Amino acid sequence: MSERRRPWLPTREDPGRQVDARRCSGLDVAGTVIGPSGSPLLTVAVRAEPADDDGASGRLVVAATGEVDLDTASLLQDALVDAVDRHAAVCCDLSGVTFLGAAGITALLTAHNRAGEAGSRLTVRGAHGAT
Repeated sequence: MSERRRPWLPTREDPGRQVDARRCSGLDVAGTVIGPSGSPLLTVAVRAEPADDDGASGRLVVAATGEVDLDTASLLQDALVDAVDRHAAVCCDLSGVTFLGAAGITALLTAHNRAGEAGSRLTVRGAHGAT
């Protein structure tokens, strides 16, 4: 039986771009889109937050750092969709986002719609400035 492939790990390469993905403690931890100059355009990290003191279950946090635009939004969208498919509570942390374009908004809406279908809850935190 084949291992389930995480859909947010890109399967094809764009010319001039690299994608790096790492796993830690059974969770998909990061995906990074690297630009032609070798600098990261967007990094997405997934981590678990512990349960609250009131007994509420923990949540997965999908944290983005960098620019979310047409070239990078699919990484964020796929990470969020994967997260809401496997966890009841997901938070998208945008505190490290310096630009959120229309493709980023579409990624958030797509993940929100998927959360509704999956019976999950998606929240957003850390949005600032134009984001």
